[in-house]
Amino acid sequence: GGDSYAARSGELSAAPDTGGSATFSVIPIAHGATTITTTDSTGVSTTVSITTALCGRPPSILAAQQVVPASGATGVSPSIGQVYFVAYVVTGVAVSGNLHMGVGAHGTLEGGPLVAATLPAGTVLPTPPPLPGPYTSTIVSATVPALAAGQQYQTQLYNDTCQGSDVAGTFST
Repeated sequence: GGDSYAARSGELSAAPDTGGSATFSVIPIAHGATTITTTDSTGVSTTVSITTALCGRPPSILAAQQVVPASGATGVSPSIGQVYFVAYVVTGVAVSGNLHMGVGAHGTLEGGPLVAATLPAGTVLPTPPPLPGPYTSTIVSATVPALAAGQQYQTQLYNDTCQGSDVAGTFST
């Protein structure tokens, strides 16, 4: 506790620590490797090498469209249980990911993992968005817990927690 750190010209210096150790976090801003040297107030130094891996994209999911319930639908049953999507994925890459939902202005709710699915009979597919190719469209669904009545939900699919999600659609109960 009470430690302070200042970064200067690629150097990280720690203020004296009566406990004999210091803790700090390094937040990478790019892929690659670097070396960090810290020096305490007595002149003792230690060096740490850090290598970061690629984070996120290229994703398997390029875009997604909510199809059941239709995006923009109102009066959806709070016990719907399953939401269906068209996921546009990189050709040759298996779909994986999860459903995340924005609830109202500030809430969130997690749905289940994305699984291959068959659309209910009579479902009309939306026009695909313009995407760089090659890609494949595939139908997926995710389970949702019981929902609150009278709420707006925004569905988002993600397959990597360090990347933003793809907004797929909205509906309200």
